[in-house]
Amino acid sequence: MLIVFFLALAIYLKFLFPTFALGDGGLFSTAAVNLGIVHPPGYPLYSLLGKIANVILPLSSPAWRLNFLTALLMATAVLFTILSLRKIGVNKTISLITGLWLATTPAIIGNSLAAEVYSLNLFFLSLVFLLALNQYWLLAALVFGLSLGNHYIMFLYLPAFSLYWYLSSEKKWQRLLIYLGIFLLGWQVYLYLPLRAIQTPALNWGKPSTWFYFSQHLKRAHFQNLEFSSQIETVEKLRFSGYFFLQGFLKQLPYGVGILAFAGLILGILKEKKSEFFLLLYVYLVTGLGLIWGLDFPFTLVNRYRFTPYLLPCWWALCIGLGFALFILWPLVKRRGDRLVVYVMSGFLIVAPLLLAFTNDAFSRNSYLAYDLGKNLLNSLPAKSYLFTSGGNQAFSLYYLTEVEKQRPDLRIYDRGGVVLTGLLEAPLFKISAKEWQKRRQAKETEVIMSSEYPVYYAKTPRDSDATPWRYFPMGAVY
Repeated sequence: MLIVFFLALAIYLKFLFPTFALGDGGLFSTAAVNLGIVHPPGYPLYSLLGKIANVILPLSSPAWRLNFLTALLMATAVLFTILSLRKIGVNKTISLITGLWLATTPAIIGNSLAAEVYSLNLFFLSLVFLLALNQYWLLAALVFGLSLGNHYIMFLYLPAFSLYWYLSSEKKWQRLLIYLGIFLLGWQVYLYLPLRAIQTPALNWGKPSTWFYFSQHLKRAHFQNLEFSSQIETVEKLRFSGYFFLQGFLKQLPYGVGILAFAGLILGILKEKKSEFFLLLYVYLVTGLGLIWGLDFPFTLVNRYRFTPYLLPCWWALCIGLGFALFILWPLVKRRGDRLVVYVMSGFLIVAPLLLAFTNDAFSRNSYLAYDLGKNLLNSLPAKSYLFTSGGNQAFSLYYLTEVEKQRPDLRIYDRGGVVLTGLLEAPLFKISAKEWQKRRQAKETEVIMSSEYPVYYAKTPRDSDATPWRYFPMGAVY
């Protein structure tokens, strides 16, 4: 079993980012090292695990340790999947081959190379499934509750796992309150947010130290465009749905393997494993089509990229379907095919995923792009400058360099949004209009510019620059 685990881990480590990546890499790395609070809903469990990884791993830089944690969690999810296949009844050889296909799926590899929450999410999903198969319901309830401290997408799977428990458990309602209590106990990890926010860490997104701001953080009030809605036209949703199926059948599991995997999910429902494969089909369809039709994601190139990590559970479910399909069909191939056909098919099933891995376009072994972005911003600033940053890649890079590596302590960096780093405003952001917030921010920034004896810079030209009396000139990487 461990051979595929170590092979997967070796592949991920070979192409691991050497430092934090663009996107949330700098943000999560900083939060883990300094026990900060990241964007809603806060991901407290990831920050705590990241802190542990930074303490116990005396390797390379703090950012690299978080990347290693991501790779380790994904390789462990592959191992749990192999064990689940064995529990379902799939033989060892096919289970290992299926684990190899899962480990080398392009989306899986792409989300195993840098600090992010999606590998931990798949780790939990595969672990809960394995525990459910083994009827370890108390532990499954605890792990499920903990998993919600990492990503809300696990809520989508609660109905299916609850139904599976009802259909397969002998205890049923007698122990329901116990399971519910254990589940809620695991969810208490979110108390980390207000308890840590009270201590005012440098990275304190949304400052959830009061009940109001804590509730706003949990509700993802900063990201209304990611909430469930129906503002996107049906044609856009249909295009995105078609893209979802093509992703699975042509890119993630190509060469016809994806179609075979989907057939395996259906075969599992038709065979003796109805409950298990109904759950897997539910994960596949609800994660993919459910999110596409439920969220405000227009069918654009950027959103296709942003949506990819959400679909990891889909490819996980498909791969288990692949394992079951091979388990059913392989004896027929051996009986009816000659020895050469068997050898060719065996070679294909082993070599193809390895080729898929090493022709993946997600490798970033020597990518210092995010690090250099922040470094260039800092190098462009004279001593004792003020810098206003608005968030995103520039801000997250600056967070890591200044808060973790302690570079340029002479600078004063302000978050224009007032929700992450030190802000000039402490107004109740959610209780005033965006127009009023912008007005107050401009007034405060004008006060700083007029009164400061040191130069003031912006990480990028503000979107509201037309509403200010200032002119902005590029100077190095800043304005």
